[in-house]
Amino acid sequence: MTRIVITGNPGVGKHTIGKAIAKKLNYGLLDLNQYVIANKMIFKSANDDALDVDIKTATNALKKDLSNKNNLIITGHLAPYLLRSYQVDFVAILRRHPKELIQVYKKRNYSRSKIKDNITCEILGVCSYDAFKQFNSAKIGEFDVSAISMTGIVKDIIKAASETSRRSFGKIDWISKVENEPEILEFILV
Repeated sequence: MTRIVITGNPGVGKHTIGKAIAKKLNYGLLDLNQYVIANKMIFKSANDDALDVDIKTATNALKKDLSNKNNLIITGHLAPYLLRSYQVDFVAILRRHPKELIQVYKKRNYSRSKIKDNITCEILGVCSYDAFKQFNSAKIGEFDVSAISMTGIVKDIIKAASETSRRSFGKIDWISKVENEPEILEFILV
């Protein structure tokens, strides 16, 4: 069995990179966002117009659906909430410089509030923390996709999936890099 998870904040390239790895390795591809939507495991939040996921239903369904699927790339920021450590072999957490993410979010027409939430999560490493809590720490690695080619990041993730010595976690520190960048601080300060 080989199952590789690609997770991280919106805009880091999870789906693009996941597709490229699946193609290179000739693996199947499971997009968790599409999975919960196709299986009607989402609902409108009571507090706002956001969509929430029925975590319990999705987790149970994935447990059953993944039981006989191997050689699979699984993409999505929902991975730490829907999957268990025993279900995966390697988790690649993609990180991207907040300045680049702001540009991505503006192109996607995210609201200022949504940009602020996602930039804050990236700077604080929320996806990394959630993956660390959920999965065996030996199974995870962080990758800075900021100034690296698609070919380079795909190659790095594939190597890290099979060589534990290629895995690194906890070394990406955006706080020290953005503390004097007003275009980023305006999104994280009240």
